[in-house]
Amino acid sequence: METQPLWTGSELSTLWGVSCSQALRCTGISLDSRRLTPGDLFFALQGLDPRFRGASTQGQDGQRFAAHALEQGASAVVVRESLGAGAREIVVPDPYEALWTLARGARQRCSGPVFALTGSSGKTTAKALLTAALQAHFGADAVHATEGSLNNHLGVPLSLARLPQGSAAAVFELGMNRPGEIAPLSRLVQPTVALVLNILPVHLEGLGSLAAIAEEKLSIAAGLGPEGVIVCPKDRSPGHARALTFEDHRGEGASADFYRDESGMLQGLGDGIDLTPLGAEHRQRSATAILACLQAAGLPLAPAVPPMAAVPAPRGRGSRLEAGGCVLIDESYNANPESMGLALRDLQAAPGKGPKLALLADMLELGVDGPAFHVALEEHFAGLDGVFLLGPLMKPLAERLGPRCWGWWPSTDNLDLAPILDALSPGAQLLVKGSNRFFWKARTVDRLRDALDARGILPS
Repeated sequence: METQPLWTGSELSTLWGVSCSQALRCTGISLDSRRLTPGDLFFALQGLDPRFRGASTQGQDGQRFAAHALEQGASAVVVRESLGAGAREIVVPDPYEALWTLARGARQRCSGPVFALTGSSGKTTAKALLTAALQAHFGADAVHATEGSLNNHLGVPLSLARLPQGSAAAVFELGMNRPGEIAPLSRLVQPTVALVLNILPVHLEGLGSLAAIAEEKLSIAAGLGPEGVIVCPKDRSPGHARALTFEDHRGEGASADFYRDESGMLQGLGDGIDLTPLGAEHRQRSATAILACLQAAGLPLAPAVPPMAAVPAPRGRGSRLEAGGCVLIDESYNANPESMGLALRDLQAAPGKGPKLALLADMLELGVDGPAFHVALEEHFAGLDGVFLLGPLMKPLAERLGPRCWGWWPSTDNLDLAPILDALSPGAQLLVKGSNRFFWKARTVDRLRDALDARGILPS
C-alpha cells in the first residue's frame, strides 16, 4: 500500500507558481542532507541569512549539498540554481521564502484546532502534555506536534510544512532570543489557541527588562483570528478580546479563570479535577495551563489528566534515573531562577529517607541582576543535606554558604565527580540543574550514572 504523500508535485506547482513534475511525491521535509530520509523534499537554504532570526547555522550554503541530498534519496531538491537533475529539482528564486510559503499552504489545509505555545521555561514539557491530551481525544496519528525544539524562524516553518493533510489538531512551540521574533511566527501558524506559559527573567541580556520579555511573549496573540483565544498568566492579559487566564495556588488564583489550589485541585472552570497525578509541582502548573487551552478549544478537561500524567519527563527536564541505589534527577537541559526554585522545592518534598543533594550550575542570560539571582537561591536550601556548585556566578553563593557548600568548581573542565559520588550513599537523591552549556553538553548526568552503575549498590 502506497504511503500517503505529504506533498505532491501538483500542490507544489500551485503554491510556488513553478513547474514541478506531476509524478513527484514527497513524504517529508529536510534542511540537512546528513539527516535526510529517502523521500524527503530537501531545501537548499543559504547560510547566514538574516531572516533566520534565532536559528543558529554554520554559514553553509545548502546549494552545495543539494547533489548529496539527491544521492541520499531525496524525492527532489529546492534550489536557486539548476543542478541539471531534471524532474528531481525545483528551481525557485528563494528557497527560504518557498519554505515559508509551503508552511502557509500546510496551515490552510488544517481545519482542526491549532495550538501555539511560548514561555520562558517548561515549553517542551508543556508541549508534551498538550500533545498527549490531544492524542487521547483525537487519536495518536491524528495530532501533529513540533519535534524537539524546532521553535525559531527555521524550525517553525519546517514543522508547519511537515503538517500532514487531514490532521485533527496541531501543536507548535514558538521561541525567541531577541525582540520581534514571536509575532511573525504566530502569524505564520495562525493558532486557534495561543498559550503564554510563563514570563520569567530569561533572555534579559537580549531584551533588557521583564516588561520587554512580557511584551515579546504576549505578541503570540498577533496570529490569532477573530475567534482565537490567548491563554496567559493572570495579570498578563494583553487586552485581546478573547483571553483566558490561569494562576497557581497559594490563595492568589481566585481572580483567574483557572487556578490550582494548595491541595493540587483545579478550580474555576474545571472544578474538582485532581492534578496531583501529574507529580512534580512544575508539571501541575503546566497542566493547569494546558487544561485552560483545552477549555478555550471547547475540548473536555477531565479525560485529559490521565494521559498527561502518563507522559514521562523528557531527558534533561526532570527525568529520574536510578543508578547504584541512588536517584539522579536530571534537570541538566536548562535553568532560570523560577525553574531552579521549583526543582529545589520538588526535591525537598520528594519521598524517601536518604540524603537530598543538589549539584547546581550557573543560570545564564540574566543580565546585570544575574549575581543577585544566584545568591537568592540560598533560601531554597533549608531542607537539603548538601549542595555542590559550579560556575563563576555561583562562587559568591559558595562563599556565602561556607561549609554548607560541599564543593565549588569554576568550570565544567574542573568539575571533580569524586566528592559528589562519595556523598551519594544508598537512597540518596541528587538534583543536577544548570544552564545547558554546563551539564547537558558535558553529559554530566550520564557520567554520574555510569560511575554509580559501575560501583554497584553500596551496603546501607
